[in-house]
Amino acid sequence: MTSLIGRGRNRIDGPVKVTGEARYSADIRVAGLVHAVFATSTVAAGRIRRVDVAAAEHAAGVLAVFTHETMPRLARQPVFDLANVTGMSFSFLQDDRIVFAGQPIAMVLADTREQALSAAELVEAEYDEDTPVATLADGERHAHDVELLFGVMPAAYARGDIEAGLGRAEVQISASYSYPAHRHHPIELASTTAAWDRARLTVYDTTQGVSMTQINLCELLDLEPEDVRVVSRFLGGSFGVKGTFWMHTALTALAAREVGRPVKLVITRDQMTTTMGYREEQRQDMTLGATREGKLTAIRHHKLGATSMVDDIVEHSCNATTLLYACDNVDTAYRVAPTNAMTPTFMRGVGHSSGLFALESAIDELADELGIDPIEIRLRNHADVDPRSGAPWTSKSLKECYARGAEMIGWHDRDPAVGAMREDGWLIGYGMGTALHPVPPRERTELRLRLYASGQLRVEFGGQDLGTGTYTLAALVVADALGVPIDAVEVELGDTDLPRTGNSTGATHAAAVSSAAHLAAQGLIHRLAAIATTQARSPLHQADPDAITARDGRLRHPDGRTDRLGDVLARASLMTLDVMSEWDPASGLGTAAGTERRLAVHPASAFSYGAWFAIVAVEPDFGLVRVRRLAGAFAAGRILNEKTAASQIRGGAIMGIGQALLEATTTDPATARILNPGLNEYLLPTHADVPLIDVAFVEERDEQINILGVKGIGELPVSGVAPAIASAVYHATGRRIRDLPIRPEMLIQQD
Repeated sequence: MTSLIGRGRNRIDGPVKVTGEARYSADIRVAGLVHAVFATSTVAAGRIRRVDVAAAEHAAGVLAVFTHETMPRLARQPVFDLANVTGMSFSFLQDDRIVFAGQPIAMVLADTREQALSAAELVEAEYDEDTPVATLADGERHAHDVELLFGVMPAAYARGDIEAGLGRAEVQISASYSYPAHRHHPIELASTTAAWDRARLTVYDTTQGVSMTQINLCELLDLEPEDVRVVSRFLGGSFGVKGTFWMHTALTALAAREVGRPVKLVITRDQMTTTMGYREEQRQDMTLGATREGKLTAIRHHKLGATSMVDDIVEHSCNATTLLYACDNVDTAYRVAPTNAMTPTFMRGVGHSSGLFALESAIDELADELGIDPIEIRLRNHADVDPRSGAPWTSKSLKECYARGAEMIGWHDRDPAVGAMREDGWLIGYGMGTALHPVPPRERTELRLRLYASGQLRVEFGGQDLGTGTYTLAALVVADALGVPIDAVEVELGDTDLPRTGNSTGATHAAAVSSAAHLAAQGLIHRLAAIATTQARSPLHQADPDAITARDGRLRHPDGRTDRLGDVLARASLMTLDVMSEWDPASGLGTAAGTERRLAVHPASAFSYGAWFAIVAVEPDFGLVRVRRLAGAFAAGRILNEKTAASQIRGGAIMGIGQALLEATTTDPATARILNPGLNEYLLPTHADVPLIDVAFVEERDEQINILGVKGIGELPVSGVAPAIASAVYHATGRRIRDLPIRPEMLIQQD
């Protein structure tokens, strides 16, 4: 092994992106292509009485217009499925039901996208309209308990005796925390290009899982996997919305088969908010009980979340509460309120981002009530083992994160008194929040490593790079294991015709791909050593193959003998040598070229941790909040590429700023239509909103989770930012904010 892993490396795909050479899914050109656009409903509930498409059909360039009456039927109707990541138990354009505003009621196909957009505006519809349920408050009267989260995980959790724990408490904190609905808004719009070659379908799709998309298309269109190819070379962001299968992909394929020409559909910016899921509006009720010394005696965390009319889906916001702090008595539960909106879906920091806003804010309120430093109260309740089971953590460096982050921000130099710090008329406040994310189970990962006689290497796997640096980490791990420059490794990914890899979701992909890549490289060394030691002309002839390693592009024996990788192939009259690897986290077994690597299957007690610290300034007359600085320390196993990892942390921080101060979906209570669907109205952080963000890593050697000890970092940094900012606002102003986003009118001083 060399020292490539861990250092900051530029992205190997960076040049093609900044020069415009990278071809994203909507950039793919196919001969005979026609363009599709959805016309959408103006109502949120009811049934379609009539759709008039005559004007659209006669518009310039229009090839066809499909409605629920003319769209070809799916072989099976969709059902929400966590295993296949199917997003919703409903498909538009299959019957006359309307279950959410902005639901597609027609698909217009034309020679150009502009013609399709223009014709879609000519589609007219009449409805038998029902009174819609627009918001969480509207749906609460019909709310009901949830037994299973995502249809598979038990929702309610309890340990100990919550009432006894509250009875022993000397201090109690009870509060409700609200979280508005959030939209993902990646820069790249979702798109599908579907082309049939006789019975074989090729789809260029904006997806975080080419295999996931392939499986769903096979299911819904009654096709075999060998008849469906899905390609996704580059993604322009996602935040989770492209990690779920949405029905526009299947319907585009149906339309292409019906008209006998390739069809490209690009979802409009406004339609991104209505046809592809979102993070649901939610309210969380927290009750904490504690002794005067700050030891928790009870935690009750109940959540009410908005869902759709067809699925009972909410994110797992209470999960962090069950394990972050040592407390004998814990009670969590979920209720859902049906609304006329899409089924909620996964969004970066799923569950923990929203849940830790409530939990960490309540912990801060408890610390303030008891006069205990916010870090100290967390240390007094630190869970040294998993409080759910008593099992040890695979690794946990949260205390080190608290200490490092506090040092970075100057926590102990602040004046802890509320409202005591001022600068040029602005109120200054400090706050903190804990970040947490599980190391989830990963899918089986296959990867092919090819060595050419020239010494060049090629890595091939079917996974995706949603912009987080997967191209680079695959090349980095192979280069590190073989001791070659990173530019000697080419990477091809994002195609179901390549070896199958799992989804780029849940901060799992880096660990899965790096494990498979390392296995393949070790397998290649094993294969080459076996060949070289039997070659009479090799310097390694008759050497012990098990003693051979690789460095500087050469096989090396401890006695000093070496042989160039490519020369081994040339002497064997081979132009290439392929090694397949497979990493199966379920069994803990990795294989490549006859070699095996087995790890104990990691228990559920595997998590990444971090701590965010914030400094804010509040203008007292106008209630303006400016985040002056953020500092975070994170423990996420082995860091493969410090540069891209730090970039992921900063990106998560920016998203957290948006959650704290800007982001919220506004829904018309009368019509259930979204009032701020596009980027002109939905507020996101810009450069002027983002301060200096300091990032530090507390690296861990965790050999229980995967081959290289990589935990994953994509989801982690979003959580903890919003409570840190809210805590800092309280320190500055004395105003305790429990409803996000923090708006100026909440902070304007009253005479």
